[in-house]
Amino acid sequence: MRLQRLTGLERDKIATDLRELCEKIEKYLEILSSKQLLFKILGEELLRMKELFGNERRSSIEDAEFEGDIEDLIQREDMVVTVSDSGYIKRVPLSSYRSQNRGGKGRSGMSTKDEDFVSQVFVANTHQPMLFFSSTGIAYKLKVYKLPQGTPQARGKALVNVLPLAPGETITTVMPLPEDEETWDNLYVILATASGGVRRNKLSDFTKVNELNLQGSVIPSLVFGEIMSKNKSGVIINYSSMAVDRVITRVVGYSASKSAIENFTKWMSVEMALKFKGKVRVNAIAPGFFIGNQNRSLLLNNDGSLTNRGNDIIRNTPMKRFGTPDELNGAIHFLCSDSSKFITGVVLPVDGGFSAFSGV
Repeated sequence: MRLQRLTGLERDKIATDLRELCEKIEKYLEILSSKQLLFKILGEELLRMKELFGNERRSSIEDAEFEGDIEDLIQREDMVVTVSDSGYIKRVPLSSYRSQNRGGKGRSGMSTKDEDFVSQVFVANTHQPMLFFSSTGIAYKLKVYKLPQGTPQARGKALVNVLPLAPGETITTVMPLPEDEETWDNLYVILATASGGVRRNKLSDFTKVNELNLQGSVIPSLVFGEIMSKNKSGVIINYSSMAVDRVITRVVGYSASKSAIENFTKWMSVEMALKFKGKVRVNAIAPGFFIGNQNRSLLLNNDGSLTNRGNDIIRNTPMKRFGTPDELNGAIHFLCSDSSKFITGVVLPVDGGFSAFSGV
């Protein structure tokens, strides 16, 4: 083939390519200028992709939170826990302190106000639990790693911002506990009051009461709460006690666990309301004194008369009697009914006015 003819063929090919390119540009401009045509083409392409790759989803998308125990992620490390007299606390890694040779000036362990001073210092592991006894007779349990960490020169954080303390309530004693709770049955806590009262409690009493009262409410709430969340409707009612608002002697562990139940009830009510638009409600009732097999001998003598403790209770109950089971049932029925469908996160006292009475 001659060179002249080859040149002509190449020129024809270039002209054909240019013409096709101009046609494509004209077509694309037409598509971009017409929203209806654009959506039509997108729909056709999506249907074509569905025919080619339209298999069932192999992954699942779930609305779930992290359910692991964060304690497993905490490194075991010795900490120096420092508590001041005015209620400041902190933890500092033991490695921050080093031994000094003869003639050393030492190192500041905590900054305090002029009128404040360090009242307690001890070394504990990050996984070691501690008991905090308050001025109202309530015991709080907290792991060391949950305390605020600071430097040796820092003052720390006020305990009122660490524990759910009531107004005027202060921490009187902080006690580190063995990490192995199985050994608590062989250990005792001696409690003494300013008026001279002394008593001894097994250390395990504080965990047993918490397991029965706190875990007995938390675990069922979480289990049935999951079922209710799937149905997107339901009512949860926990049992608190008037011992949360009024200090009751001899029941320090019971009061502490019931305080935790009230806090958990309020937390879960907010969580459920935000996630399910109020279709799952969480409340609690706080019963007063009701005669039962467990407390009958504490409140009544064999002849049916009141014991000294029973007299104290009736004297501080404005309605001057103990409650009856049907009165508890009425409160529960109300919280379960549609009459309370705009009520969540509340604790309803059923105590004959005991929690409201000042004694005067």
